[in-house]
Amino acid sequence: MLDEVKHHWQVYRSFFIAFVKTKLIYKTDFILGTLNQLVSLTASVAFIGLIFTQIESLNGWSIYELLFLAGVSRLILNVHGFFGFGPFSLGEHYIVRGRLDRFKVRPLNVLFQVYGSYVQTHAFSDIVASIFLIAYTLPYLGVTVITPLNMVYFLFAVVSGVLTIGAVFLAFASTGFWTGRTESLFQIFFDLASFRKYPLTIYSAPLKAFFTVLFPVAFASFYPVTFLLGKESSAFLEFATLFVGPVFYLAAYGFWRYGLSKYSSTGS
Repeated sequence: MLDEVKHHWQVYRSFFIAFVKTKLIYKTDFILGTLNQLVSLTASVAFIGLIFTQIESLNGWSIYELLFLAGVSRLILNVHGFFGFGPFSLGEHYIVRGRLDRFKVRPLNVLFQVYGSYVQTHAFSDIVASIFLIAYTLPYLGVTVITPLNMVYFLFAVVSGVLTIGAVFLAFASTGFWTGRTESLFQIFFDLASFRKYPLTIYSAPLKAFFTVLFPVAFASFYPVTFLLGKESSAFLEFATLFVGPVFYLAAYGFWRYGLSKYSSTGS
């Protein structure tokens, strides 16, 4: 078991280094992509600041609590984006062009190879910026946020949140086995994922259910943050946050495996 994990780690490291080297050849593209991520974060923070020029709180959430929510949700999304963005072009890049065939003949898990073949390097700058945003808000949130229990909870919640985002992402990508297209579908994913930046309490009951059950990004933003801030919410869902990521991901992986079983080579 340990030998297998070590082998996969060495293979992934080789994939990772090779991909990063190819991206760094085009330094201008890398720099522009990094700047784009920073501009996106700055725009999100500025929009929240603009809202609070007109109101004192948003349904009981202060500006620093919203910034903390934005920082945590962006951190989770971009950690996934850095490592798990490979399936984004599954339909167009791998299925339609027949490039998935070479992954199937190798003695490695196909999905592992899809993940290893692409690293969204631009997300790294947003990960760093999100950490700084979280750190900036902490002095305004009170020392009760920084406790040993909260720190342990935060680490597990980030891992589970990354798996939750990964599950939804993989489910969207797996539809490409039938449609041959995934990139256009992901526009819906990103549009819906933008709702995670705001408290779930401001949405109607159907939307709350949607972002908890069908498109469960609330487990990668709202529920862990309400626990950390000690805000009133569902204690069960806050606790479930630590476990729903692996559960959702296993379900999505099952859907992936079903789609892969239906895949037939293009013959090219």
